[in-house]
Order: sequence, then C-alpha cells, then structure tokens
Amino acid sequence: MDIGWDQEVIQGIFSVFVYLQKTYSFLKKRPCLNKILLNKVHIRKLNSSICEEKNENLHVTASTSQWSEILRLSPEKRTSVKSLCFVANLKILKGEIGIFLLDKKNNNPLSTEIILRNGETKSISLPYSNNLNEKTCIGIRNVSCVNKTEFIVERPIFEEVRTLDLANEKKDVILLGLKQPLKAAQYCREVLYSDKPKELRDKLPVNLKYTRQSYVIPKAEKTWTSHHEKIIYQTSKDLINLLPTYISAEMGSNNVHLDRDFFEKYLYMNVVRIANLHEILVRSYDFNKGTLLEVGSYFGSFALALQRLGYQVTAVDRYSNYGEALECYTELMKKEGVKVISTSRENEWEKIEKLPQYQAVISMAVIEHIPHTPRLFLEGLKKKVEKGGVLAIDTPNLVRYWARKDFAEGKPNMMSIKDQFMCDIPFEGHHREYTRNEVEWMFNQLNLEKITTTMFDYNQFQFNEIYKNQIDCIVKFIEDESYADTILALGIVK
Repeated sequence: MDIGWDQEVIQGIFSVFVYLQKTYSFLKKRPCLNKILLNKVHIRKLNSSICEEKNENLHVTASTSQWSEILRLSPEKRTSVKSLCFVANLKILKGEIGIFLLDKKNNNPLSTEIILRNGETKSISLPYSNNLNEKTCIGIRNVSCVNKTEFIVERPIFEEVRTLDLANEKKDVILLGLKQPLKAAQYCREVLYSDKPKELRDKLPVNLKYTRQSYVIPKAEKTWTSHHEKIIYQTSKDLINLLPTYISAEMGSNNVHLDRDFFEKYLYMNVVRIANLHEILVRSYDFNKGTLLEVGSYFGSFALALQRLGYQVTAVDRYSNYGEALECYTELMKKEGVKVISTSRENEWEKIEKLPQYQAVISMAVIEHIPHTPRLFLEGLKKKVEKGGVLAIDTPNLVRYWARKDFAEGKPNMMSIKDQFMCDIPFEGHHREYTRNEVEWMFNQLNLEKITTTMFDYNQFQFNEIYKNQIDCIVKFIEDESYADTILALGIVK
C-alpha cells in the first residue's frame, strides 16, 4: 500500500531533527560543572565534592559516607604511549582517603589501594596502562568512618613511563643495585628522564630491560673499592679465617646448628650491611666517630669493622650460652679495643641496664628473633642512647622478592619446620619478620626523629655468578625497593 507523505509533515520532522541536533551540540560543548581540567588531567567530582584550583593544585572538600568515591582522574587525551604513570603529591588535612586504579565499568579496583591518613603527606606514583583504553581511571575515595574529608592534590599529571635497556649502559647497574638499589634507581631515572625537572623525575617509575641470561659478580676487590668498604671487607676476611675455630655444637640446642660453609658466606655477605649502615651514619647523621653499643654482636662483623672505622665499640651478646663456640672471635674483638660484654639469657638486660648511654646503639638482625612484642626490646635499646644520639636496626624484609614467590607457590618462607621442631625452648630463631612500613611505624612509636629507612639485598653476594631468576630479582628491587631482602632503619633519640 502506497503511503503518501504530506509536505508539512516532512518539514515538521526535519525541523525536529535540526532542533535535536543543535541541542546535542550545545550540550556536548557546554562545560560540565562536575568536571575539571587541570594539568591535562580530567578530574570528575563525585558525591557533591567541592574542588578549588590554585597554582596547579586542587583543594578538595567532601562530605561522604565511608567507601564513597570523591574523585576520578584520567588523562586529557588518549595517546599512542602504551604505559603512563599518574604522579601527584597528596596532603591529607582531614579524614582518610584511598587512591587506586579503577575499572570504571565494573567499579572494581585494579591495583592495591594506597591509604593516606589525617596529617599525612605522600608522593604518589601509580602505573596507568593505555592498553586498558577508556575503561580505567584513578579513583580517590573516603575510607574513614568520619564523613568529612579534606585534602590537597598537588600538581597531578600523567607521564610516559620509559624503559632502560641495561645491556646498552656503560655503568654496571646490576652491581650498583646489589649494593644500593636506591642509588641504582636514581641513576636510571637520570638517564631515562633527563629532560624532566628533578622534582618530577624522582617520582617517576623505573622500568628496566636485561636480556642476558647470566651475570658474573665482580670479585670482592673490584666490588668494595672505597676506603671504608676496603676496611669492612678486610674485616670479613679476618673473621672468615677464624672459622676453623668455630664449634657449632657449643651453640646449644635453642637454635639450628649451621655449619662453617654457611657462615663463610654469611660473614662475606655482611659487608653490604655494614657498608650501608656506615654510609648513612656519616652522610645523614654526621656520625663518623664516637661511642657505639651493639646488642647482639655474634661473630663481631659490625663491632670489629666499626671499631676499625674509628668508633669506640661495646659489643654485647649471650656468649656465656655459647660455650667456646665464638671464643676466638671475642678474643680478636678485645685485642682490637672492642669492649666485649658476655651475658646469658638470664642476666642479659640486667647487664645492659648497668651500661652507660652511648652516642649510637645498633642491633642488627636481632628484632626478628624477639618473641611476643618487640616493644620492650626497642624501648630497652632506646634507653641506652644519649639524647641526640642514633638508634639503628636492620632486619629481613617480610615481603622480599623470594618470599612473595614462595607464598604465591604455597610455600613457607620461614625457617624449615624440620629444623625448628627439634629445638629446645626458648627457640631463638626468627619469630616475626617485618615490612618497611611496620619498622617505620615502630620507630615513630618510640618518638624518634629524622627517621631514615633504606633497603638492599645481601643474599646474592654468596654467589660468584647469578642467572635469569636471580637477575629478575635484582631488576625488580631496583624498580621497586620494597622487593629487597633487608630493611635498615635509623632514627635520633630526642
């Protein structure tokens, strides 16, 4: 059936179409009151958030319930760059917020949420992949039960993430990473982002490429080249030379008996621990001589090396419980001027309390052996530090690279149950390991000032040559220091 169209009807339909088209164009061009463009970052306000722009910063106030979103941030334009990074400083004035990579379609977090609390200021660097197209953004939400949230987002920006091929570098980045991952990362940033201002460069991530299947660790003489490193290395050699006198059976039945081969590696690997401690004591605390107490001196790796570096060292350990196992080591320390205090499990703190205060107190790889709470142990160490003096500890990193791999494969990463099972009470192996944030938190609970933490890896120094899986480990903790196996923390006692 033929349907005829009246000319007026056709004209009316056309007029409606033109009107709708103009309305759509107007709405598309009209600025959205809930959106802000700052530093080429699209910022969408949610839940009636109030945002004030000032000097490339965004002052945000929001009254929202717990877990409610406050902001969503995304790049102004999609580029051909595959990998971006969201960078900003966040200063929390009131409440608590969480920031994370968000799947906008399903409202699911795609990254670990970073929590920032009242009074905290933190530099944020979050990976943002362009491969995820327009389905993702950076989300910020209220994580506090307090409804009122106030914070400042300073200079938010999305930057390209670049990759450095280590095979093309003249500098031995792997060796530098083994000794000091943070310095290795800084070097890589300077190479990758030389065109960026230092303030921004220091916040950008490091991506590394290393295609070789093996790496020969340079001989000790080429690894430890500075004056103080040579002294520390020579000390390790002197202690290793005494190993034929070490009597494992004399150490008692409260811990696992480790043989001389193990301790030969252990004493050499300690060089990197002592070198890092000494450098920070001098560089960050201007402490290159003075009185120093070590609690838990064991073979004397730290005590003897630091004595030779110019400190007046007092070394305390449970040598009374170790029989003649370490007698030659304590004799060597005494011969070189170290004051050795021999204690037992029963009188250890009684003897320590009778000692004077020192300009520095260190206790290295001891806190993980403390059962129950570490509070009393740390408070006891703090009492022995002069006002304005330094307290320092180091300890294994609970979330080191190999621990994460073991946990992911369903394996334990603590001492073998077969070894621990046969020990007597009190067991003196590892009771509790810690993360960097936990160590920093404990130092804050002690009200220490000028807290410094760094991380490094010392286990790889037991090898002459390392292979792909070990190289992957080193590359990973240069990219992200939190994967390293040792935490070193220092702070000043008020």
